[in-house]
Amino acid sequence: MNVLPLDANDPQILATARLFVGCLAQERYEDALALIDPWEGYGNWTPELIRKVITNYGSPEPRADGRTFRVSLDTAPSKHGVHQEVERLSTPAPSDPVVIGSVFVDVPLNGEWSDLTIIFDLVRRNNGIVLRLNDIHVL
Repeated sequence: MNVLPLDANDPQILATARLFVGCLAQERYEDALALIDPWEGYGNWTPELIRKVITNYGSPEPRADGRTFRVSLDTAPSKHGVHQEVERLSTPAPSDPVVIGSVFVDVPLNGEWSDLTIIFDLVRRNNGIVLRLNDIHVL
């Protein structure tokens, strides 16, 4: 798990998110999960579930048109800008006091930027912060 200092800045946090995406581009799903908090919450993310959700553009179920997708790091420029953002909470979430923010990272698929977004929780762990996979879906 990649633990960042409590005072990590946005570029440091986004670097971990980009490492995660880089692992996905190489289809190293277990390595991607090893970078983040292993918490088995939202969706119980497994390497196979991540592969399915990426392949099927945000769904674990195959697409009706049969089209499949892969994460690609060699992409065309985006027409709409790329969403990569860290949002910090001013106070921890009442439902989960270790969550101190969120991280949003658009995923490049099949050589183009897509509207498929990986959402991480930014989580306080002892003397550092880690990313925890919350969702992968179309925003």
